Formats: sequence, C-alpha cells, structure tokens
Amino acid sequence: MATSTTTLGPDAFPLPPGTVLLRGYEQAAESTAFVVSPTPSSDPNDPLNWPSWRKHLNYGLTIAVTVAAFTNISIQIVFWQQMKVDLGLSISHLSHAQSAQLAGLATGCIFFIPFTIKYGRRSTYLASTAVSAAVAWWTASMHTNTELIITNIITGLAGAINETAVQMTIADLFFVHQRGSANGLYFIAVMTGSFLTPLAAGTQAATQGWRRSYYSLAIALTILSVLFVFLYEETKYTPATTGERQSTEFSSPDCESDILKVKRATECSYELNRVQSHAAPSVRMNTYRQRMRLLSTTPESLSQLFILPLHVITLPHIMFTALQFASGVCWLVLYMSVVSVVFSAPPYSFNTQSVALMTLGPFVGNIFSSLYGGPFADWVVMRLSKRNGWLYEPEMRLYLLFLPVITMAGGIIMCDEP
Repeated sequence: MATSTTTLGPDAFPLPPGTVLLRGYEQAAESTAFVVSPTPSSDPNDPLNWPSWRKHLNYGLTIAVTVAAFTNISIQIVFWQQMKVDLGLSISHLSHAQSAQLAGLATGCIFFIPFTIKYGRRSTYLASTAVSAAVAWWTASMHTNTELIITNIITGLAGAINETAVQMTIADLFFVHQRGSANGLYFIAVMTGSFLTPLAAGTQAATQGWRRSYYSLAIALTILSVLFVFLYEETKYTPATTGERQSTEFSSPDCESDILKVKRATECSYELNRVQSHAAPSVRMNTYRQRMRLLSTTPESLSQLFILPLHVITLPHIMFTALQFASGVCWLVLYMSVVSVVFSAPPYSFNTQSVALMTLGPFVGNIFSSLYGGPFADWVVMRLSKRNGWLYEPEMRLYLLFLPVITMAGGIIMCDEP
C-alpha cells in the first residue's frame, strides 16, 4: 500500500485500541505502538491467508445457520393463533414463553462465549447447531406449558451463542475494511430468519399445521449440523511455530489504566494469536483432521474473559452502540408480538398466513439498510480514513447511525397511528 503523509511513526503517539493505520510508514520501521488490525502472518493456516473459496465456504455455513437459528427464534409468534387452540394455552402463557426465550438470548452469550474465545469457534457452532436442531424436534412434538417454557429458554440460549460467534468469525476471516460488507451480509441473514422464513412457515402452517413447520425447520437444522461436522473449519488462529508476537503495548507510562486493561483482555481474546511469524515458507497446510479439530485451546484466563464485558461497556462509544442495537431489537420484538396478537383478533381476524405476511415489510427495509450499513459504510469509512491521514477510527462507523435513528423513530410513530 502507498505510504501516507501521516506523521504517525515510531516516535509519534501510540494508537488507542481499535485505531488502525490503513496506510502507514514502511513495515521495516519498528514501532512501539500496538497494531490491532489483523496483520496476516506467513503461515498458510492463518485464516487471513486463506483463499477466497475457503473463506466463503466457512462464512457461508455461518450465514446458513444464522438464517436457521433466527428462524427458530422468530417463527413461534406467527403460530400463536394455532398454538393457543392446540395446546390449550392463553396468549399470556405464550407471551411468558416468549419472554423466557428473550431472557435466554440476553444471557446466553455472557455465559458461553468466554468458552468460545478460549476453546475455539468450531466447538461452539457444533454445539449450538446440534442443540437448536434437538430443541426444534422437541418443540414440534411438545404438548404442555412446561415444555413450551423450557424449549424457549434453550432456543434463546442457542441462538445467542450463534449470534455472537458469527461476529468472532468475521473478525477471524476479514480485514477491517471488509467487515462492514461482511456484517451487512450477516444482517441480511438475520432478517431473513426473522422475517422472510416466518412468512414461508406461516404459509405452510396455514395448510399443514404449525407442527409441520417445526419439523421442516428441525430437518434443516439437522442437515446443517452434519455439514458443520464435516465442512466447517476452525477459524481461531493458533500458530504452529514459535514467533515474535507483534508489539501490542503502549510506551505510555499510564499503561495500568482501565483502558489498557480492557485492551490487554481484548488482545487475549482476539489478537493474542496474531503473531509476526518467522516461519519458513515451507510451513505446511494443516491436514483435514487438524483443520476439523474440536478444540483449539489457548491460555486465556476464563475469569478475565467473563469480567471483560463489564469493563468494555463503560466505554462511551461501546455503550452508545449497545443501546442503539438494543433499541432496534426491542422494537422488532415488540412489532412481531403486537402484530401476532392484534391482527389475529377482530376486526382484522388474520389467519396464520396473513399474520406471516406482515413480516414482509421489515424484510424489505432490511435489504436497503444492509446496503447502507454494509458496502456504503465501508466506502464512507475509507473516505473518512483518507481525510484523517489514512487513520481508521472505529467511531467512524457511528456517524452513519443518524439515519437509522430517524427512520426507526418514524416507523414507530406511524405504527402507533390508528
């Protein structure tokens, strides 16, 4: 890449966590500033060095299971009209079960993702996909309120694990300037599972019953579980040779600040294994058995990984992003719950298929928003970085959130109109 005129270099101030010099000084020049961008090593087993087809295969599997996982999370609301008759339950019972699922979604990643960081992504995907398949089979044959609550809790836990693990896979496979597009594709998958497949499920349920829709989902998840066993490679990079770790320490005397503690913990979870390798070009590709290993253990402290979110959430831009994301999810959950209850009752009296059709609008909106938050966001970030001396700052992506705030507020207001 061309050398920028930026003054950053060995004698300049250190870069804060998350900041990346996209075009900087010569690589031969040593720097005391840490580098958080994923710099690939010379090891062909480094996921950043993988050929495109391997990246696309791995990421394609995660996209497929994301669609299935969010379908499992979303379709039950569409079936409420049939389920309350079949199971002899009230809307209140079904709503409580939905709340149990949301509790699982909210807490699942907190409890299980630290194990994903320490032991690898593959085991997490295998477990969450298998559990999702099993609970889909169970849901299709359940008959009691107790089963309804338990299956919803497990569905939420498995869905939360998958949702967070995909973000880790994106960080493993893609460079900083590619992650907006990768996330755009991910959110298309999320909204496909949240709104488009429930449309198909509602149509099937209208003619064959809600249980048949769950059986179809269970079959799809079972097939995905088998595909993951044989095709999904571990994306957590563990170097096979001894190398020198990239310089990731500040030269600042304030190295014991809370920000640096967060940085060090984050490095343990994501950048610990991204080393400046001195392996010879003769390093061989891992065998198929090695690439399909169940565990990829590294020496992070599990206790620190559990505590890490408590430190990170205190950063203003992280808190703002979390609140923005949470408000969006809250609105979508509220929308689906209200649609199922209101439009299935008089004066609308929609059947299951008609209720499912109400999910089409959010899906169409998501297509445009994914283009806005994906490729367009990457383009904006590159332009802003260029104006900033090719210095990328993660907060640059937050500048684009003004439009979603306006459109979401407008949608809520219009939905409330009689």
